[in-house]
Amino acid sequence: MGKIRVLPREVAGKIAAGEIIERPLSVVKELMENSLDASSNEILISVEDGGKKSIIVKDNGEGIEKEDLKIIFRRHSTSKIETVDDLEKILTFGFRGEAISSIAEVSKTTIISSTEGRDSSYGVYFFNGEMTFIDDAPYRKGTMVKVEDLFYNLPARKNFLRAAKTENLAIKNFIKHFSLVNEDVKISFISDEKESLFYERVQEKKDRFYQVYGKDKIYNDFFEAEFDRGEYSFHGFFVKPGLEEYKRYPQLIFINKRVVKEKTTFQAIYSGYDTYLKKGVKPGFIIFIDIPPDEVEVNIHPTKAEVKLKNSSEYFRILRAALRNELEGFFLDKSSSSLNLTDTKASSYNFPKKGWDGTNFNGNIRKPFFDDIRQEKKVDSNSFVQKEKTRNLLLEPPSDFKIIGQYINSYVIIEKEGKLLIIDQHNADERVKYEKLIDNRENSGIKQVKPLFPIVFEYKTDETTEEKIENLKKFGWDIEMWGENSLSVKLYPAIMDNRSIRDFIMEYLDSNEKDDIEDSILKLMSCKAAIKVNHPLAKEEMESLVKALFKTRNPYLCPHSRPIIVEFSEDFIKKELKRK
Repeated sequence: MGKIRVLPREVAGKIAAGEIIERPLSVVKELMENSLDASSNEILISVEDGGKKSIIVKDNGEGIEKEDLKIIFRRHSTSKIETVDDLEKILTFGFRGEAISSIAEVSKTTIISSTEGRDSSYGVYFFNGEMTFIDDAPYRKGTMVKVEDLFYNLPARKNFLRAAKTENLAIKNFIKHFSLVNEDVKISFISDEKESLFYERVQEKKDRFYQVYGKDKIYNDFFEAEFDRGEYSFHGFFVKPGLEEYKRYPQLIFINKRVVKEKTTFQAIYSGYDTYLKKGVKPGFIIFIDIPPDEVEVNIHPTKAEVKLKNSSEYFRILRAALRNELEGFFLDKSSSSLNLTDTKASSYNFPKKGWDGTNFNGNIRKPFFDDIRQEKKVDSNSFVQKEKTRNLLLEPPSDFKIIGQYINSYVIIEKEGKLLIIDQHNADERVKYEKLIDNRENSGIKQVKPLFPIVFEYKTDETTEEKIENLKKFGWDIEMWGENSLSVKLYPAIMDNRSIRDFIMEYLDSNEKDDIEDSILKLMSCKAAIKVNHPLAKEEMESLVKALFKTRNPYLCPHSRPIIVEFSEDFIKKELKRK
């Protein structure tokens, strides 16, 4: 007799339900998404004991037809899909028809609903595989789903639920995220008969962003940006470039109104922020992405929490380039706006344009923007150096300054409006050369130098050397392999000098960089070509370097995200010298 058998329906149903319904949050998520699909603009969520005792979700949507209630608890019953082709263009949420059936398998479930034009409601109660119909229930427009005693028939799963406080927090966080992308929906959350969240309908995402995160938390650390690239549309809130604060900023991705995990988006945003945040600071972002539905594979995860993009490489390139442009625009006043809230009412926000024109600030950028981001962290009062290192480095670019001199042949010291600025000459020149290389490559091309005689040096080649040398051709290099142990440089970029050529080539060939190889080459070239520490500079050279630095798109961090400038205020100096 064979060993393989078909599981009974009740066993198979509970296994399938366990994949969809993991905890009370899963129930809330599925029901709220169904409410949204029903064109609701008001949703109320009420839970008891973190959702373990009961979960109620009410909406004012289209309702469920009476005859549909008879089959709503069957697996894969759905109004969203008719043919296989429909799977390629899904824009709704509860499309697989598993949510209600899965919830009913592991709880006592009641649904009361009414459609347009009826003067009474009707419903159904499902418990332990038995269905009871409810006629002429009290009238209310839309649908109410009540889920009681979750996992009553799966005690092992019920025992694995967390404390009510933990489950409640998970639900609350999801509702916040859900609210961010559905600003036109009124949402209420009641926990154990106490109102926990309430979001009135608003017209713009920036208003809902304010409602969710409030004025006194992270709001002023973000700027808003919106950009379209062909079939892709992006709108979001991004942490301001240059911040040093090690805060735990939100990182949320919404694709076609669904909060998801999608690794290509994370990679593109992190890469886009490269050189715009101090090393170790993670970029905060809330990004809303509209993408053709046939470009997204949603059905790869039981709860649809993860998605996969079909053309991820092109998407990565588009998003990274667009974000970098916005980050530059934040400083140069091209297109970005800084969030500046002065009113506590969600309907009366003011988001003024801010930025600078490359030499002087325009608009109202000094307050509150710089006051907010220049606050000192609390450090040991006896640590003079540490205090200044921990200051935020976003400074007004000097239009007039005085060169004081050079400190240990490594740092340029300037005076500007009563402030003392110390500039790391290597990091500054690295930033200048990095952006010059980018501009030259995109516009006129990288200028080359042909040495009188080829520059030959020893290097033991391997199977990767030839490919790596080929990568350098587009950056102004012409290098040949001389046997197995030597290289010959016939052309090199004009930005390099004889002393830096060998160091660059050796370090590049020894590296194992696989991601964003071209940008890594540009960074390494600028680093090797930049002015070194312990290198004396004439006054004219210092002036030229400072002027060039503040013409760059990001004069505060070098290409490797190291700080370039430290500021000492007059007040700070007086305080340290006990004059204040």
